[in-house]
Amino acid sequence: FRAGLIEFLISKNRSEEAVTELRAIMAAQPDNSDAGMDLVRLIFRTKGQDAAREELVKLASSHNKPFKFQMALADVEFAAGRTKEAEDLLRSVSKSLGISDDGIAAMLKLSGQLIARKQLPDAKTVIADVLKNDGENAVALSQRGQIQIEEGSYEAAIADLRAAINKDSKD
Repeated sequence: FRAGLIEFLISKNRSEEAVTELRAIMAAQPDNSDAGMDLVRLIFRTKGQDAAREELVKLASSHNKPFKFQMALADVEFAAGRTKEAEDLLRSVSKSLGISDDGIAAMLKLSGQLIARKQLPDAKTVIADVLKNDGENAVALSQRGQIQIEEGSYEAAIADLRAAINKDSKD
């Protein structure tokens, strides 16, 4: 029922009341990171990127399950040109989570951002760490293929991209 109320409040431009309802959901369900992400999206729409970033910082440091907020914060930092902050956050998250699904997801987000910034040697190192632990990781293979294209190693790129496609189609 609360979700319907929140949608209604948003449709009537009563965003502060919707924020209050979302915070109530978060208080009642402390492990519910989806409600926190809904809150961040609402704040972004109504108050802008800086306010949403501020909320993400709070949630990333205080929520029972901070991973989604940390990843979203890394995206916001990167999009805002705070690439060093995004990189530091992703390195910290991947180090603390180690070789887990979330740790690997943080590593892959980091390598993707490094590729976008043309920091290919650093990206290759991160990708190699992922592939050392999961040699069939489709995202890592795809990213490595992307780097190989940049470097002109087309045959190796084709092999990695085919392997990524084959792995991804099996999952």
